This record gives sequence, structure tokens and C-alpha cells, in this order.
Amino acid sequence: AEAEAEVFHYLGQDFVLWVVDATGLVERARKLHNTTSTATQALGRVLMGTLLIGESKETSDSVQITFKGNGPLGQIMAIAEKGFVKGRLDVRRVEGDLTEGGSHSVGKAVGRQGVVTVVRKSKALQQYTGEQQMGITELVNGEVAEDLTNYLAESEQINSAMGLGLVVSSDLSVRKAGGYLLQMLPGAAEETLDKLEENIKAMPPVSELMSDGKTQEDVASLISRDLGLVDLVFRKDHSYGPCNTADLRERMVNTLKLLSVTEVRDILREQNKVEMCCEFCAERIQFS
Repeated sequence: AEAEAEVFHYLGQDFVLWVVDATGLVERARKLHNTTSTATQALGRVLMGTLLIGESKETSDSVQITFKGNGPLGQIMAIAEKGFVKGRLDVRRVEGDLTEGGSHSVGKAVGRQGVVTVVRKSKALQQYTGEQQMGITELVNGEVAEDLTNYLAESEQINSAMGLGLVVSSDLSVRKAGGYLLQMLPGAAEETLDKLEENIKAMPPVSELMSDGKTQEDVASLISRDLGLVDLVFRKDHSYGPCNTADLRERMVNTLKLLSVTEVRDILREQNKVEMCCEFCAERIQFS
């Protein structure tokens, strides 16, 4: 599949930085899920946050992040594995898209109260920690980036900063989507920490930078200003998806098994088929 997101991974003296442009990936998700602006903003942020945390966990095979807030969007989930990321949300269209001061209030749509759950699966770590590790923290404000940095601090004791932003056009398409994840290395100098904090405070929001045509390199140099940048370690492409058809069929058959024989017969009598739709990729599979 063609790359729909590109992650740049940088290494500084006391920190590691990942910067992503995920415009194509988030636009693909928007089309599949047919979301309105605020739902696109929320799903896009969760997709990019999951992708960035997935990149930072080199030992994990997959990272699954679920936001369960008390807002109208319900539950939002994304899964990142092996260069792919996919997501789903309970409610795709939020009426009268929620605004605070003229901008999309993702926090209101996700909900200010609730939890974020992160599940990491790793074959490599299996012998030490079991196949999966799970962490749950409270939402800070439902705006996604702060919720995830709080998760990293509380659950994994990692000092980090994250910025995620999208620009959605009036025709609902995604004009720009991007973000960064900055993580301090153990024993980082206090001055480095202060300087990075100062740089991030002085920086416009990621969505604004990317709308102005700034690239991942530009974002990286703004964050690491006066700290002597950071070598680009590698670039990595990501795409939306994939739902393996065999897995998909199996997942759907298992769901069908939850229905009674009578229910299945009734559906077949009415429609001559049972059609199921994948909540991640909108792929439809028919059983007759």
C-alpha cells in the first residue's frame, strides 16, 4: 500500500523525537468512517497518538489505545502494528460540531472525564512479562495529546511531550494532519529539559505549522532549537489498515456465533444474506 503517513525519528543528546505527517492516513480514515469535523479531529488525533507511541515502543508488536470518555463520541480506539494503524469510533457524526471559542473542542466531544487504556503486545517480551501489558490512566482533558503524555508519565514513568493537530477544510476533508512525540532519556540534564519546554511553549500549534507548509524537519528544529539538532535516525512510512480478510471473516463468524439460530434464520429470511461490516475498514462481508 502507498504510504499515507511519514514518521521522522530524531535523536538528540538527552532526548528522542518522532514527528509525523499523517495527512493522507487521516483523510483515508475520514472517508472510510464518513465523520464530521469534530469526530475527524478526535479520531485523527487518536490515530496519530497511537502511531507515535507505537513507534516509540520498539519492542512491541502492536499498541492498542482506547479512549473512553463521557462525551458524545463514545469510545475511540486505534491499533498500530508493523507500519499500519487503524481506528474506529462509536459515533461518527456529532451534531452541531462542538466549538469553544470558534475551534473544534475535541475534549468536549471525547469527554473531560473517563479513561485511556493502552495495551501493548510483544512476542519478544513474552517470556519476561507475559504477552501483553496493559495500563489505564484517567483522562486529563479529553484533548488526546495531554491524556497520552499523562499516561506515559503515570503508567510508564516516561517524561514526554506530545503535540497533535489537524486542519479540516469546510468540505470536511483533512487538509493537514501531523504531530510529534518528544521523550526524555533517563538522566537528561535539567537545562535540556527547561530549554525544550521553553521551545515548545514558544511554538505555534502543529496544525498551524503544517498548514503554513512546515515539514517534519522544520518542526524538529523548532523543538530542539539551541540544543544542536538531533540526527535523523530514520524515516518510516505508515498506511491505514489493514484488515486481513481471513482474520476479518473469522472475527465476523465469531460475532455471528453470538446470535441465536432463530435470529440468523430471521435475517436470512428477510434479506437472503447476512452482511457484516468491519468497524475499522468498513469492509463488508456477506454470509448466506
